[in-house]
Amino acid sequence: MPALAVTAAILVAVLVGVAVLFTRQSTEPAAALQPPSDAPRQETVLVAVLAEDGSIADATLLALDSESLVSLAVPGALLTTVSDSGAVPLSQTVKIDPDAPVRGVEDTLGVRVDGTWVMDRTILADLVGPGGGVVVDVATQVIDGDVTIPAGPEQRLTGTQAVSYALADIEGESAEAALARFNQVILGLLAGMPTDPDEVTQVISATERNAATTITSEDLTTLIAGAAERIAAGRADPITVPTAVAEPGDSTVNVDAAAMEAVATRALAGAELPVAVVGPLRVSVQDGVGVSGLATAARERLVAGGFRYVGGGVAQDVSVAQSVILVPSDTPENRTRGEAVARALGLPENSLAVPPPDQATADVDIIVVVGQDFADLVESGSP
Repeated sequence: MPALAVTAAILVAVLVGVAVLFTRQSTEPAAALQPPSDAPRQETVLVAVLAEDGSIADATLLALDSESLVSLAVPGALLTTVSDSGAVPLSQTVKIDPDAPVRGVEDTLGVRVDGTWVMDRTILADLVGPGGGVVVDVATQVIDGDVTIPAGPEQRLTGTQAVSYALADIEGESAEAALARFNQVILGLLAGMPTDPDEVTQVISATERNAATTITSEDLTTLIAGAAERIAAGRADPITVPTAVAEPGDSTVNVDAAAMEAVATRALAGAELPVAVVGPLRVSVQDGVGVSGLATAARERLVAGGFRYVGGGVAQDVSVAQSVILVPSDTPENRTRGEAVARALGLPENSLAVPPPDQATADVDIIVVVGQDFADLVESGSP
């Protein structure tokens, strides 16, 4: 669902003080969160393989608990919402900053991502080699440049063949089938890894170049070793992100939100994001100052407070002094929700307002226009 931008009319109305709500003092903590589910915590990492142009070809979210491994294949063409950058295909997020893929996947799929492990085609081939290649069932012959992989069951692929099998474009193949090939190779890579973290470190260090990661090397090698153990025990669950039909001619795909929610409930309950007591409200953020990084700062506070960030872009007016939190109407429920959002952002609870009836919000639960007061909070490091 596309992010909602606050219209200029709404913003102007807010600036002249439309329907500012009476607020009450609250003793609730800044992040009043629901108790976590009973599901075992899943440690997660987004494994991304780069295309030759440096963009993300495809990725897989690994989620590991004490019993099993979930491998969720994510298409590079998935349209994500990245704070301070707007709607961006996952493929391009890696070019924004190292944490942009994490923010994009978390906010689009609604699951926690602890960090990334990003490698190019050469590194993937080098990592596959020491494990003796990968064994896959090839449903359809794959031709990628000068590499040809015939159809057939239980074929052992070299590192170079595995890369071609994972990333080749096959005419007429469904996006889900292509992602399944990618997932096969990532799982094959992990299956060839040692189950001891120290030995994993030796394998990774033996490559000429190391893949980039945003988590510690200790956490990464522990997760890889654990994944290898789960695969060897037959406790791996490969799945793909459900996508909605894109517009004709569009090179991107959208997540099927309802289907993804079902996937998350079934397979990724241990990787759920925090949820506020008032509910996982969708909060759109507009930058009313025009300061780079401000939306990301708001996003981090909102996610930590149990809310779902929805991009809103930069406001038409970037001279907003006092932040405004727009709620649909002046009801006790909306006041409670708006005040919870204010606390998560560190803003005063008298920031709440209601837009005129003909300019009501849609598609999101709350709209925040962050102003200079929020920018000052961020600069000072205040909670």
